[in-house]
Amino acid sequence: MDCMVQFKKTDQPDTGHGPFSAEEQQKIAEGLKLYGRNWQEIANYVGTGRSRGGVMHHYNNVMKPKKTGIWTPAEKELLLQGMAIHGEKWTEVCKMVPNRTDIQCRDHWTGVLDPTLKKGCPWEDSEVAILEDLARTLTKPNGKPKWSKIAAQLPGRTDSQVKSKYQRLNGEPRNKKLKHTAQGAPQRASTSAAAQQQDEETEDEL
Repeated sequence: MDCMVQFKKTDQPDTGHGPFSAEEQQKIAEGLKLYGRNWQEIANYVGTGRSRGGVMHHYNNVMKPKKTGIWTPAEKELLLQGMAIHGEKWTEVCKMVPNRTDIQCRDHWTGVLDPTLKKGCPWEDSEVAILEDLARTLTKPNGKPKWSKIAAQLPGRTDSQVKSKYQRLNGEPRNKKLKHTAQGAPQRASTSAAAQQQDEETEDEL
């Protein structure tokens, strides 16, 4: 009996359906003022069958004020501290980085700060062979490669890196923006140095 009571209090599945309504979001905001970050109490306060996890996720990734764009050195340091304390418990890590969500923290770590990443390292022939093979075989129903799954087979390479490398290998444009010469003729920037710099800027915004 005690187990059933405990289940109802803490592990009850999310019976709410569809997007959160304005009324539910208002209740979440009120619940935060009343109960702090006690998500189970807030979920009970919302009263529409939403689970503790569903309410917490909605707040952290939709309602919570969040910052976008390039990460500052101070934010990077806070993320490193959060990783040292909590590991890959992203909902805990993001509490240490004001206005960044758990997803932002996860993506910035896995795409930028993870020390196992091969940033600035030339691609080995064996890596290129694996990339080209998986880009043909590991695809979505529409035929496009599954970059994140391909990256998982190339230790130290991110999905952004493998996509960019594949596009350069196959002569695919990475950016539709055209650079115009003084005579007005459109010209694409295509040097490897420019491509590498763009990769680094893209990763830094993760």
